[in-house]
Amino acid sequence: ARLGRRWGIAVQSGTDALTAALRLLDLPPGATVAVPAYACTAPLDAIAVLGLRPEPVDVDRETLAIALPAVNARAAGGAVIAAHLFGRPAPFDAIRHPGLIEDCAQTLPSPATGGGVGGHGRFTICSCYGTKLLATGHGGILAGDDPDDFSRALDCFRHDQRDHWQPHLHFLMSDVNAAL
Repeated sequence: ARLGRRWGIAVQSGTDALTAALRLLDLPPGATVAVPAYACTAPLDAIAVLGLRPEPVDVDRETLAIALPAVNARAAGGAVIAAHLFGRPAPFDAIRHPGLIEDCAQTLPSPATGGGVGGHGRFTICSCYGTKLLATGHGGILAGDDPDDFSRALDCFRHDQRDHWQPHLHFLMSDVNAAL
């Protein structure tokens, strides 16, 4: 609710949240994922695990986040990972891409940010690593609005509740980290 989303799932890390979000977009191998040219390596790790290709996009001088004109000029295929950096919200409501993943690892909704963080795009992810604003020692959050996405996300994680085998993500947050 704090992120402005209808559902959320606690996972082991922000990288795992990114990996799950990208997997849920059903991108074909080799599809491009736009990432800010200034970012940590977590998006690159998530992209590589799924056999996708990163496409660095210039950053905005004011927000240091992905440059809106550059990302909006891209073709509609693939995905976009857009991160709010250093506690400064970026205007991601202006990104016109169906595969937008909003990364809130460094910026959370608060009165100081005007609350405009977390509710944009298809998915929102957070990192709960010890150095982040919302710290659990280690962990992350995958969040969204679509009930079908929620069902598909749960299906990715609940491998022991299937009638047939299918590759799954064993990314759910541990009980100890969830208690923190």
